[in-house]
Amino acid sequence: MAEEKKTQLGQAPVRTVRPTGSQTPVAPAVTPVPSGTPAPSVDTAKAKTSYLPQAPDPLLGATIADRYLVSRKLGEGGMGSVYLATHTVLEKQVALKVLHGEFARKPDLVERFMQEAKAASRIRHENVIDISDFGATPDGLVFFAMELLKGHDLHEEVARAKLSGHLLPWSRTKKIFLQICSALSAAHARGIVHRDLKPENVYLVEFLGDPDFVKLLDFGIAKLTDVSNDEGGRKLTKTGMLFGTPEYMSPEQARGEQVDHRVDIYAMGCILFQLCSNRVPFEADNFMGVLSQHLTAEPPQIAPETFDHIGAPRALSDVIDRALAKDRNARYQSIDELANAVRIVSGDPIPADKSGPVRAPSVPTSGPTTRVRTPTATPPPGVVEATRGKPDHTGRVKTQWTGNISVPEEVVPEPSAQKPKSKLPLIIGAVVLAGGAAVAAVVAMGGKKDAPATVAEPVGSAGSA
Repeated sequence: MAEEKKTQLGQAPVRTVRPTGSQTPVAPAVTPVPSGTPAPSVDTAKAKTSYLPQAPDPLLGATIADRYLVSRKLGEGGMGSVYLATHTVLEKQVALKVLHGEFARKPDLVERFMQEAKAASRIRHENVIDISDFGATPDGLVFFAMELLKGHDLHEEVARAKLSGHLLPWSRTKKIFLQICSALSAAHARGIVHRDLKPENVYLVEFLGDPDFVKLLDFGIAKLTDVSNDEGGRKLTKTGMLFGTPEYMSPEQARGEQVDHRVDIYAMGCILFQLCSNRVPFEADNFMGVLSQHLTAEPPQIAPETFDHIGAPRALSDVIDRALAKDRNARYQSIDELANAVRIVSGDPIPADKSGPVRAPSVPTSGPTTRVRTPTATPPPGVVEATRGKPDHTGRVKTQWTGNISVPEEVVPEPSAQKPKSKLPLIIGAVVLAGGAAVAAVVAMGGKKDAPATVAEPVGSAGSA
């Protein structure tokens, strides 16, 4: 995608000697950089013997999907061509990749490509290249638009260090490696497996003064490598045709088995090996030779002096060995686990996992203002994943309760659970009122009996006597 680069965005290099690793083993010395340079790759386009003029590219100067004006070609891979284009409405430059016609005519490949492009566009991670648009034109062109990056890939960075006789310092390698892990973690969380991890798909750009800001390329395309076409079930993994780089393939990929996210963990082990030694773990003269070593050979050991030379902990060797385990069940089971292993051997703190279950370091004893809630049954996995790590209106992250610890909480009594009030005050009040009423009645009755007796005495009785 950089205008000066022609090997980006999933291009499958057509060459017999890859410059990703030296054909000469690294000697176990303080500076284990082999002398000599890799054989230059052959540009088949320049080696043509035909004197006939090239046919003009029909897309140059054309407007695709009524909004992308193609100005020039940036590169070409086994699957498609990448063009510099400008959005005619937004006036924004993008990298536009257009599938080759042979793939665009196969509905199953087009459907798979569109599904994966949609998934990749939903990753929304700072270390993943942004796919802003995708679609198909009425005349059969299938395309997607990505942000235009200006920088260089990690393969070029390693090649420069190798040619200069140096190794990348561990402080820089660790920073780049953990950014790739962060991007993969976001992708794996959405069920997206890259399957074509290699230094050529790791782009380094300058961002906010950081020259090693990582952008991971080619999400959503690598899964096309396990789709068979209609002609005899031929796999789209032939070298020079589509992603023909076996140096980073896991054993299960080499066997053609069903794969999962752990193929990316294996590939990251290969990349970490290469960043520390300037060579890939397994090399051979041909495609099958490399695959056979992935299947049967143990990875070579990096000399302890090499780790000392680049400033890396020697325990990093064990991390690489586990990532390169032949049995996927013996590897790290998540990319976060691999990243944390690198942090641990480097003496770095492990970042808090805000999406995981709550872990209380201590649980206070229940008192008059607290009660211990009885653990509930663990909800189905889908419920946990759907509710885990979602912020509320205050910005705080809510975590689904899984019922494996007792969490104290403040008592909020419910009306039905409140203790009924005593009726004794009411009874006493009623008795007092009744007594008062009785006394008043007696007094009233007594007054009425005395009054008539006094009035009934004859006024003139004394005079008659």
